[in-house]
Amino acid sequence: MLRIRWIAAISCLILLMIGLGLLKTATDRPAIGESILSPPEDSPVVSSQEQFSPCSPEFFGFSREERLLQVPQDHPTIQAAIDAASDGAKILIAPGTYQENLVIRRSVRLQGVARDRVILESINKDLSAVLVVGTSHPFPSNDEYFRVLIENLTVTNSSVGVEVIGVPHVLIRDNAFRNIRADSIFTAAIPATISGYVSICKNIFTGYEGGIVASPLDSQYVNIIGNTFHNADIRVYKSSAYMEDDIRLIHPRVHIYKNTIQNLKGGRSAAGILLYDAAAVKIGENTVEGGEGVGIVLGQGSEAILEGNLIRGNRHAGVEIGEGQALLKANRIENNGQPDSISLSNGGVVVDSLAQVELEGNQIVDNLGWGILTRNTAAIMACQDNRVSGNRLGDYGWFSTNPPIGPQPSPELKQKCEGN
Repeated sequence: MLRIRWIAAISCLILLMIGLGLLKTATDRPAIGESILSPPEDSPVVSSQEQFSPCSPEFFGFSREERLLQVPQDHPTIQAAIDAASDGAKILIAPGTYQENLVIRRSVRLQGVARDRVILESINKDLSAVLVVGTSHPFPSNDEYFRVLIENLTVTNSSVGVEVIGVPHVLIRDNAFRNIRADSIFTAAIPATISGYVSICKNIFTGYEGGIVASPLDSQYVNIIGNTFHNADIRVYKSSAYMEDDIRLIHPRVHIYKNTIQNLKGGRSAAGILLYDAAAVKIGENTVEGGEGVGIVLGQGSEAILEGNLIRGNRHAGVEIGEGQALLKANRIENNGQPDSISLSNGGVVVDSLAQVELEGNQIVDNLGWGILTRNTAAIMACQDNRVSGNRLGDYGWFSTNPPIGPQPSPELKQKCEGN
């Protein structure tokens, strides 16, 4: 039985422990600056419950009492304000278009006064609009742990929107990313002993080729929560998560929750969420719909739980699982595939021969291809309490060649899933 069954049971505990650690650090450190800022008029009141959310500034140690620098009132450019800021300062950015490439190497909070009226456009479009460079040491010289918040900006016309390198604590929320040529947000860790924590929350991604790329090592946690993607995707690469004996960790370090991913272009190879050699991933309560390719792909070496997702209307397949391990629980997978295709990836759930998959309590209905299609029925390790019905080519199929040969639908797979 798969070890990933343990993930769901302890994921909340892990998040709570990390949150408490960050909040304690913020509470123990001395106040930064002498001025007390009044919150913006549109700032919500933060409840104690929200403070533990990985999408809240309080979770990362930011407060309303940070030193304030204003652009362009105090400094003519955003980069000038960053260079002049003390660690932990807040930089409030007035409406306007700012043609800059920003480099952040210290704790700072960038906040636009209104997302749609504060435009950041790369002056050098081959570089990242914002580069956040972390440190392999947990504490800079002033005993301030490195944290960055970027919010209420529109980032446009760049190669990469925000690039995070190293192991800082970074929150990117309530921004819009438009017309980015490569990736809107790219985050990767360097080997280090200190944990990093990156949260990407409630942003809008539209009108470009790439969305979020996360490549964390064992020392970094990534949350991708509540974002909206129009023709954009989420990719997680080489999330290694190995223990000393090469056994994968049993708790998730990449959380992909409550996102909406719609109308992804790119043909057969496009995937709304793509994992490749990515372990310890939890994908929950997302909507992935209307893509030209596959809704969710687990590529070689990946290990994940998919729970409570709505995956519908993707042209080739809803979920495709390669040489990886997956638990699919309580998902609704409908209207995926093509009724006239002999493709080996066509239907609701497509499982390769080297995968290890458990299916529990899913609704796999009304797909235009197969309901569940596999190269090897042994790859379906458990299959119970699912509703598999109304699928155009058949509810249960298997294939070893293209087109499939042998009895269809698969009696063996139907027996495994339904017991009759």
